Amino acid sequence: MLIMNKTDWIIAIANSDSDGVTIQRFFGTEDEVKSLLVSLVEEDKENDEESYGCGTESVDEVEADGIGRFDAFATYSDYHIDYSAEAFSNLCFYDEGGKTYSARQRN
Repeated sequence: MLIMNKTDWIIAIANSDSDGVTIQRFFGTEDEVKSLLVSLVEEDKENDEESYGCGTESVDEVEADGIGRFDAFATYSDYHIDYSAEAFSNLCFYDEGGKTYSARQRN
């Protein structure tokens, strides 16, 4: 199912060479979020072209992981960066008791 309308996305970027994950928010269509992921790969590649080995270089190479989830990557000589986009509506939340519920319907 293609998300044609603009929606909220959570963007997560994990670099094996650093601690933690960078989390950002984006509002756009599936095509726009896939373009964003490719742009993020390209931006990081430009910052370390000498170490860059391979990665997601076009929108066609962005991997779909279910509905509303996309992944891109960049591999460098000494580290790896993963870029993920998840539709906000796919996220699960925790209630006060620690139980999870979908963003689409709160229990």
